[in-house]
Amino acid sequence: MIAHLALFRGTGLVAWLGVVMVVQNVVSSMFNSHLFDFFHGWLYVFGVGVLGGMVLRERARSEHAGGSS
Repeated sequence: MIAHLALFRGTGLVAWLGVVMVVQNVVSSMFNSHLFDFFHGWLYVFGVGVLGGMVLRERARSEHAGGSS
């Protein structure tokens, strides 16, 4: 979970949605384990994967744009 939170550090809507998804999973796991519930577990895995990929793509674009100036 710490690695997922670190992945979504930064600004922007995608990073914010990623933080919300991770924090929601942490808080709700105190009451029920979503990792063993098929739908909620896959929703978390798919959501973090897609949002994480989008964040990494944005970082790569900003680094590429900043490095070429």
